[in-house]
Amino acid sequence: MKNSKSDVLISYDAVVKSQGGGGRVWPNPLKEHVGKRAKVIIYDEDSTEDPERLPMQIQNQLRCIRG
Repeated sequence: MKNSKSDVLISYDAVVKSQGGGGRVWPNPLKEHVGKRAKVIIYDEDSTEDPERLPMQIQNQLRCIRG
């Protein structure tokens, strides 16, 4: 999915809150993300598809950068 700035409906800062085995975002963030800051970006488009596990992908990218 390719999005441009014009597709963004709203974005805001957030905090990942605990719920069940992960957090209150789908797909669930990992347990170690609970209590961390997050950036929520809502695109101006409808979707019925589940997104990929972005939190896991971002965490893996950060681990690679940090070494």
